[in-house]
Amino acid sequence: DADQTYTVSFEIPNAAGDLPGDPFVGYEFTGGTADNSCVVGEADDVDMMSGVAESCYDPNDDDPTDGDDDEHIDAGISECPMIGGEVFVDENNNGCQDAGETEMAEGVEVTVWNCDPVTGEPTVPVGTATTDADGQWVFGGADPATGACLLDGDLTYAVSFDLPNGAGEAYENYDFSTGASTGCASGESDDVDPETGVTTDCYDPNDEDPEEPQDNIDAGIGWFDLALAKTTVTPGPYTYSDEVEFLITVTNQGSLTAYDVEITDYLPCGLTWVSSNSPLWSYDSGTGKATTSLAGPILTGGTGTVSIVLEVTACDDDAAYVNYAEISSADDDEDATNDAPVDIDSSPDDTNGNDAGGNPDEDNSGDGSDDSIDGDGSGTPGDDDPATDEDDHDPEFIEVFDLSLIKQITTVGPYSYGDVIDFIITVCNQGNVPAQNINVVEYTPDGFVYVGLAPSNVGWTEVVAGQNFNYAGILAVDACVDLVYQMEIV
Repeated sequence: DADQTYTVSFEIPNAAGDLPGDPFVGYEFTGGTADNSCVVGEADDVDMMSGVAESCYDPNDDDPTDGDDDEHIDAGISECPMIGGEVFVDENNNGCQDAGETEMAEGVEVTVWNCDPVTGEPTVPVGTATTDADGQWVFGGADPATGACLLDGDLTYAVSFDLPNGAGEAYENYDFSTGASTGCASGESDDVDPETGVTTDCYDPNDEDPEEPQDNIDAGIGWFDLALAKTTVTPGPYTYSDEVEFLITVTNQGSLTAYDVEITDYLPCGLTWVSSNSPLWSYDSGTGKATTSLAGPILTGGTGTVSIVLEVTACDDDAAYVNYAEISSADDDEDATNDAPVDIDSSPDDTNGNDAGGNPDEDNSGDGSDDSIDGDGSGTPGDDDPATDEDDHDPEFIEVFDLSLIKQITTVGPYSYGDVIDFIITVCNQGNVPAQNINVVEYTPDGFVYVGLAPSNVGWTEVVAGQNFNYAGILAVDACVDLVYQMEIV
């Protein structure tokens, strides 16, 4: 159909018995990358691993300059052995390239080494390759300058992978998968030691074993990313001596499994240590820090939780009652002696105040950087943007309700029977939330009577215990209101 495009697959008769005399036993598709050095129309067009042409072709294409028109769909084969594989993003860290894991890693440098058949260790480097846009790498075939085979079919080889995971590089803070690679489809397992980036076996370039094919030496990579959110379990508002339970939730947003997640809780003025937290938590009274650890494993997409209980005490500090918690360290395996992973968007430590965002949600609006676990950490400490919040650190603000009352006489004495005495009752909001509908009861003692018609007593109503005043307005934090009251001496 002239309106359709087509591709082509090739199958080499390279097994014993495929052809009389077995002329192509040991041959494979060439792994070299055709470039502009090829004569027009003489480039190899086939993927070395699949034998399928890498483009679609128009049968009506008559352009003589494209080099690979419909009359020049070519495949090169070579008797020289080759090895190859892929570098893939292992999203669930199971050590397998699953069907849905299609993101591949380009630009990874691969080094092929002679392999010690006894130890399995690499010995002498043979050459290098780099993964292409499809994450594939190939090494072998013939040296274009001499025609000699780059690999010796009588030797075995190891492979090392060098990830471009430094600052500013394409896969910054990525690392090798740590999954066990069990139950993978044939040829889809990760073959690399996650600590070294070196294959765990020696490979025979002539090996036709489908369980260990020489053209499927693969490396899975992933990223480490933990986030923390802190909330309250005990309903508020709270008053002094109340014990408040806080819930800390760690979410694994990366592809690598998390172990030994250390959490540091920073106790502020107004929240004190409760001994019942031990032995799960340890507390340093000198620094005001409490620490605990989630052993894990916390799998990809999973969570780990821990609670801490603190007692509410009086404090007039501006930073009172804001309780921060932070991931101070974590690992991606159970080996405490090797290097810890680098989180892709945060920097775990035990220093409060150096993390982007973390602005407490004091008005319960539900927006801002409080409880945000999707920030990239690029903001500044105390800002309110959830997109730039450092997501391994989070505050929790608790509402403390605290009203005080002072009663004073403003009429100058001495006094006599029948005198009307003026009193001022001052109510102040010493908590951290506004107050309203404040009811004040004045208890009338013996020797006094309530002057119901006095101008100062407007708003007061008689109740069984005495007189009641309802202040219906909103009393802001740190604000006071004066209520005037008059009684007669009898």
